[in-house]
Amino acid sequence: MQRIPNPLDVGSSPASPAKKIKWNFLKLQAYKRYERKSKKEINMDKNTYNQMRTEMWKIEELEYACNCLMESNGEDYYDYGQSETYGDTKYVSGSPESLIDDAEYVLATFYEPDHVRNESLKYGGDVEKKECQKEIRKIKRWIKKWKSIK
Repeated sequence: MQRIPNPLDVGSSPASPAKKIKWNFLKLQAYKRYERKSKKEINMDKNTYNQMRTEMWKIEELEYACNCLMESNGEDYYDYGQSETYGDTKYVSGSPESLIDDAEYVLATFYEPDHVRNESLKYGGDVEKKECQKEIRKIKRWIKKWKSIK
């Protein structure tokens, strides 16, 4: 695997103005290459997306969160390629990124103070704490699996 050059490791700036311009240009080009290689896009077909969504809904807490979103935004909220517009911003809700974002949010609620999931994890009985820890492991496993496709 080819090593991605760090744009900050270009060296020190040369003294002459012409060389400074060329040096800045090379530094910019190196940075652009670094950004392109470090950002990986998810190229996913509809079948893979549907598999991702189906596996997500097998996890109880994620299914509940998705059902809440679908109740408030419409049943087609998680359909492949579905998009919403909020003001000037277009948000694609039927994308792999949105599923991962939603799963990460649900995971964060287990650690967010004054959230029901956090209170169950901290102050619940032994059975309730174990269920929360089990759900956390499932969510983390799902996120790790699908983020690796990125």
